[in-house]
Amino acid sequence: MAIDVAAQVRYWRDGSADDLEAARTLLVAGKIRQAGFFVHLAIEKAVKACIVAATLDLPPRSHDLLFLVQRIDIPVTEAQRDFMGRVQLYCLEGRYPTELPPPPAAEAVAQDLQQAAEMIRWLMNRLNSP
Repeated sequence: MAIDVAAQVRYWRDGSADDLEAARTLLVAGKIRQAGFFVHLAIEKAVKACIVAATLDLPPRSHDLLFLVQRIDIPVTEAQRDFMGRVQLYCLEGRYPTELPPPPAAEAVAQDLQQAAEMIRWLMNRLNSP
């Protein structure tokens, strides 16, 4: 079944932007763990937009950033991989709260939010390149 690639890319791209804004709002409200979850989600959706554009198909149903980024032909640096591996913990904390570690520091999430915004901009620039 063929998909509307442009609509799918738009869906994931716009969702990424919305979730990044939600992370900012949650951080300001002091909802640190939730802000981290949305930082992860924003990156995940940006990567999924790139996957759709590259494969012309729906992205895998996975939340694992390192798994997802392997599906696209974008050279990700070691620093970017390390960052994705670190923010992956936010996804786990947000989805499986039975064994929660202490919440991350607000400053750490704020830094991750800034780095996520830069990564998403970088991904979207790659997405928009021919």
